[in-house]
Amino acid sequence: MTQIHDETFDDYLAQCVMINEHDINAEFVRVSADMAYWVRKAAQTERAFLLAKHKVKDCEATAYLQARELLDNDPAIKRPTEALVEATASKMPAPAKAREELAELAAQREELKGYLEAIKTKRDSLISLGAMLRREMQLDPAIRS
Repeated sequence: MTQIHDETFDDYLAQCVMINEHDINAEFVRVSADMAYWVRKAAQTERAFLLAKHKVKDCEATAYLQARELLDNDPAIKRPTEALVEATASKMPAPAKAREELAELAAQREELKGYLEAIKTKRDSLISLGAMLRREMQLDPAIRS
């Protein structure tokens, strides 16, 4: 594990976003593969996020029907209002758990976007660094001859 400021990151992720100044050629070679890996992770998380959104709606609908049935069968309640049914449904555990899972996936999705942005920044930095190194080599008389 790699420590960056006060956060701990997986070593592979740290290698993906940081530039090894002692082996620039290896950094040029690996940046595309790193990007492909994290894009795939982001796509998998996006899929899970979209499925979780659907699950929230499904759980909310099921909870609504269960709450309606529960309240309709309660002899103390003559005729349940829509607000009472919705309030009862919102307190059921399945929709709450589904919303919690959705929130976790939304956080993962944002985190992966940040990783991808960091790798894009690394790629741009490597391009600039490569251009600078080429200029330096062109100005060096020993290399030109």
